[in-house]
Amino acid sequence: SLVQLDPSQEDNPPRDIVRTPLYEAKADPDIYFFGFDLTIDEAKGGTGDNPDDDPGWFFVIKERPGEPRFGLDTDDSGPIQVWNDLSWPVVKPGPQQSIEIQSSPATIVLADPGSADEKHEQYLDDRNIVWARDSLNAAHLAYVLFQAPVLVAVHAHEMLPEPT
Repeated sequence: SLVQLDPSQEDNPPRDIVRTPLYEAKADPDIYFFGFDLTIDEAKGGTGDNPDDDPGWFFVIKERPGEPRFGLDTDDSGPIQVWNDLSWPVVKPGPQQSIEIQSSPATIVLADPGSADEKHEQYLDDRNIVWARDSLNAAHLAYVLFQAPVLVAVHAHEMLPEPT
């Protein structure tokens, strides 16, 4: 079974739960290499055929939360339930790929995702910011355009080659 982190361990998790790289290297401009104290078999874990199989490890890549980014999605993916769903096609960018407030929709209303949806908690915060062309200010725009840091977890089995 998977081990869950106890809230008291968040600042200093044990090495059998969270491992940081032993070494890292960078090849300019943006290629990074990381080395972990794991064998391929340890990282991949068991096959999953047996309930007692070792679950293996996930490699987690995340953006730094202290380096904020601002922007919009490139594709319109349906109803806007939280401001993170807002896309360039909805705000109708100007010729310089910028938001021209006077050309944007007069109002953009968030759709309630419902209390069972994972976006509901964010919706409760986001609904306090209203996109109304006549009253939109810099603080509102910064809130709407803020892009939350991304975190991706990929299991070692998907990243490491099968033995030959």
